[in-house]
Amino acid sequence: MSTYGYLAVFLGTLLEGETVLLLGGYAAHRGHLSLPLVMVVAFAGSLLGDQTMFWLGHRYGRRILTRWPGLEPRVARVKPLLDRFGNVFALIFRFFYGIRNVTPLAMSIGGFPPRRFLALNVLGAGVWAAVVSTVGYVFGEAAEAALPHTHHYQLVGLVAGIFAVMIFAIVRRVKTS
Repeated sequence: MSTYGYLAVFLGTLLEGETVLLLGGYAAHRGHLSLPLVMVVAFAGSLLGDQTMFWLGHRYGRRILTRWPGLEPRVARVKPLLDRFGNVFALIFRFFYGIRNVTPLAMSIGGFPPRRFLALNVLGAGVWAAVVSTVGYVFGEAAEAALPHTHHYQLVGLVAGIFAVMIFAIVRRVKTS
């Protein structure tokens, strides 16, 4: 866990996010990872993933939608939210499951200013990484209080959970490709 845990958090937040970061916070509670480092790694993964999607949308937006028509309805769902909530939505989109990964693409296709996206993305990624990893950490405390004698199974479950989420994220990405 200590060897590959941070890499798993980075890749998980680069590709998907929430579940891997919750598990990373939980691993920090168990003492396998450092919570501040989990937050930093998650921030970097989320920021890099979303900036990459924004750049790809800015550079190849319509071609991407033509190549992967299944993305079009998801991009269309983001537009009204962006029109209505603007900068606020750019800060909090990570907290909306199902549109998190496509939002930077939709924003860039819709003409959202790149510098503003970068600034809001930095702030949003920081808040998201801190909040979600802390929830995972607190969940670990609650689970330990509720089930005090299961600690020897928790590491196995944690590792299995991280790999399951990563495989799920990869399969989902391949299906939308």
